[in-house]
Amino acid sequence: MKGSYKKGFLLSCEPNIKSQLERAGILDLTTQTQRLSYCVCVGIKIFDDLTISEINSFQKTMELPARKKKARSSYSNECTDKHF
Repeated sequence: MKGSYKKGFLLSCEPNIKSQLERAGILDLTTQTQRLSYCVCVGIKIFDDLTISEINSFQKTMELPARKKKARSSYSNECTDKHF
């Protein structure tokens, strides 16, 4: 199940990151592989340690738990440093 969530995240993440980089005028400084690696990294950090309770809540609301929302920018920074 977590794999499906990560895959769904990846499918939406890469086009969003690509669009953001394009608007910033720096898309040509990254490769698709870098963008995909970044998205996989963030997806793992978000979904790998969800508890059963958090998964059940996520399935109902499609919203991340509060602790993940709070950590989301930290995950993004860590993965940016690692893959870009």
